[in-house]
Amino acid sequence: MVRGILLNFFFLLVLLWGCTKDPIVVKDNEAPPDTTVETVVKENYVNKLYISLLGRKATTAEFDAGLALVTQNNFSISDRNNLIDIVQGKSEFYDNEFKISCANLLNESDTNDARMWINIFVQSQKSTNDPNAIFYQQIEIDRLTPFIPLVNDLRNGTINFIDMDKLSVNNTLYDQVNMGTHNFVISMYQNFLFRAPTDTALADGEHMIDYDVSQHPSPFLFSQEGHSKNDFLSIFFSSDEYFEGRVRAQFKRFLFREPTTEEMSGQTVLYKTNKDFKALQKYVLSGDEYAGIK
Repeated sequence: MVRGILLNFFFLLVLLWGCTKDPIVVKDNEAPPDTTVETVVKENYVNKLYISLLGRKATTAEFDAGLALVTQNNFSISDRNNLIDIVQGKSEFYDNEFKISCANLLNESDTNDARMWINIFVQSQKSTNDPNAIFYQQIEIDRLTPFIPLVNDLRNGTINFIDMDKLSVNNTLYDQVNMGTHNFVISMYQNFLFRAPTDTALADGEHMIDYDVSQHPSPFLFSQEGHSKNDFLSIFFSSDEYFEGRVRAQFKRFLFREPTTEEMSGQTVLYKTNKDFKALQKYVLSGDEYAGIK
């Protein structure tokens, strides 16, 4: 009986061996990579984009339209850019950017505070006969006046975001936060360049703003000579350092990191050339890192 069992087992092994075939290997037959993007990633992107640029979540209608848009070509860069264009095109976009600027530069003072100060200076002019007092109060009024329509001017393209930065620091509101020339120069470096000025840069900045022809040598800012506060502002807001700072600000704001050397170099040149703040934002916001797929 045992012998019979062994024989049956032997014949079973032979049968199985004869039925086994070598696997057929097809050259270069690798499965293609899965290029689909999960729906939750697209949903998160739409909501995050609205919060980043408008300070609020998308409405149901905006969310549905945005999700449909970024799904057209499976969340392509082109789809993302189209959605960014839509969000940046909303009137709220300019209000939000102005609000962020006021919070960062003016301790949240805004156009209402500017109107208040203009009224104070107007009343002061009416209460004095001193021509010098009237003259200097008028200077303050003239500096504050362009700040009032700043958001509307941004919307209609009368000014750009570089002009917004300049107008935001050249007024009584900014002076109240950073009193005196010494503090003004330091604040400009800290707010826009994310660093303190060197001792030489600080001294030159102070000398340029409070220029005295008797002082020698003439003051320089970023290798350019100037002799007034207007010269200081003009040189500062046209410098490579300023545009580098604006690039850094967008990367820190949206990606919570510094740009790489390549990113810094490329985007600084582009922004200084085209003065297109929206394009700078779009570069950061359309990337895979912000989208959450990198």
